[in-house]
Amino acid sequence: MDAASTALHQQSISDRDAAHPDSSTRVQGQVHDSAGEAGDPEHSHVNDGSHSAAADHDGLSTAPPIVEGQSTTAAADVEDDPATITPDDKLPAAAQSTTPHNEEDAQETFWQELRQLRAKPLSEVALQPLLAQRYADFSRRYPHVDPSEEEELGEHIYHVRAQYPDRLNDAQREQINQGYMEAEHLAWELVQARAQASGIPIQGQDPEGRSFLLSSFVDGRPQYLVTSNERAAISSGSSWLRRSSSFDAPWSTKVDGSGLVVNVNDHGTIYEHVEFTDDDGSSRIIFTQVNDGGDRSHMTHVAGTIGARGVREDAMGMAPEVLMRSLIQQNVNHVSNFAAAYPNASWRSVMGNTSLGSRDEPYGAYNQSSRDFDNVLRDYPYYLHFYAAGNNGSYHTLSRSENVSKNTMTVG
Repeated sequence: MDAASTALHQQSISDRDAAHPDSSTRVQGQVHDSAGEAGDPEHSHVNDGSHSAAADHDGLSTAPPIVEGQSTTAAADVEDDPATITPDDKLPAAAQSTTPHNEEDAQETFWQELRQLRAKPLSEVALQPLLAQRYADFSRRYPHVDPSEEEELGEHIYHVRAQYPDRLNDAQREQINQGYMEAEHLAWELVQARAQASGIPIQGQDPEGRSFLLSSFVDGRPQYLVTSNERAAISSGSSWLRRSSSFDAPWSTKVDGSGLVVNVNDHGTIYEHVEFTDDDGSSRIIFTQVNDGGDRSHMTHVAGTIGARGVREDAMGMAPEVLMRSLIQQNVNHVSNFAAAYPNASWRSVMGNTSLGSRDEPYGAYNQSSRDFDNVLRDYPYYLHFYAAGNNGSYHTLSRSENVSKNTMTVG
């Protein structure tokens, strides 16, 4: 583990769980501003209603879709008492073995068992009333589309965009964004419902310590996003590319990311930390999506590599004054909500990062998700997204989907 990560992990639990210092309030299932108005969505927390003291333990829980600047629609329909999946009765047997004879065999067995799982068809799943109504409304407008299936969602996203001209104005971008958000919100809730009804784990950790999070289904087969292996240590080179006298001395004090907002997509809720504050102690994490059951340490590690302030000198990230958004998984609407379509767009990002990959075959496949990500990045040409190659070995084991989109910068 690199110096920045080590320094972050040495902080106390109380530092990790410190409350967000800005004026917004984290509430269940909606965005809320303390003034009672919609407020600036850039300083909002989102919660899907599943956050509890138990969420930080080893059990498996659910993750919310993004809700940006809304207090109704998908957020208002979050069901009470969302189900939590526990590891003992859901994870493959290989994951429950604490001392495997052969670690590689245990890892391969684990993923083989996951790949053999099949979800019930959506037509056989008893949906909660509010979710069932939303799906029925969606189906009336878009018949024969199952958003929980990756390929069908990808085709739908493509057709949402295809209804508009090649060049977009702001009003058209917002209309498309609303279409993306509706489909991806609904898709995530349907994915969870199918998984819970079928005994399929939503998230957890494999024998190598890589966290995984269910993203979709392909013909009923679960598709997972995975983090990089902590023991492999994320190589950032941040010690050579940071604000210091040895890095372009005439400009070193100003090469700090000030004024930029970076999207950081990962598995779990980021830990609030002194390394993510500014001079007056305010948090530089201006938007947080909540998944307390996910891999919070990995998210915090990646964010620290990007933007740790350097309270401890050896923990300084590459852009120690940059602002960050903490986002769960990777959706098309993360770009359409936050990316810059033209220069100097207020509160829009010019770059983002996703350090997630996939162990699903075929490796390196360019699919509907790749195409949709390329299309949305084309609509926001002043935004560049960096993607991990996947950490699966060599060139022929690149992760598929967004990782190999033509308009991303794939690193690994």
